[in-house]
Amino acid sequence: MLNSIMEEGLKNVMFYGVRKEFEQPVRCGVIAAMTKDAYGAREKHWKGIGFVGRCIIVSYSYSKKTKLRIHEHIRKGFPAKIIEIITGKRTHVEIPAKIARKIEALAIAETPFSTGFRVHKQLRSLVQAHALYRGDTKVKMEDFEEIKRLSKFMNLDFRQI
Repeated sequence: MLNSIMEEGLKNVMFYGVRKEFEQPVRCGVIAAMTKDAYGAREKHWKGIGFVGRCIIVSYSYSKKTKLRIHEHIRKGFPAKIIEIITGKRTHVEIPAKIARKIEALAIAETPFSTGFRVHKQLRSLVQAHALYRGDTKVKMEDFEEIKRLSKFMNLDFRQI
């Protein structure tokens, strides 16, 4: 369908039994993003059906310096996370700088195959949630240590409990 709408255009469409016809074929462009691995898994098929020829492919990577700057940004709490679910009211959970650096290091160590940005944010959220579980709005080292302990299961290694 993407091949058609990007090249020839659609003359009619049907959604849930409702048919729409256009006087002139409707064409459009598509902006999409995916990882190098996801593209690689589909590249042969897409080239075979002519899809790649319809696209302007843009790619980039992060320098080590840029990755470190992004992790620093995350470590400093941007974007700010206000948690409401556990407490029932808007709550800010502070992560001291020393613990924030430990979370960053754990995220980078756990994701040698990627930038680690998502894991960094997720680990920050888990450490904050553990602090709330204890009834505190400030993260302590024990919160980090518990998430670090549990992180050995955050993979597809199926480690025994």
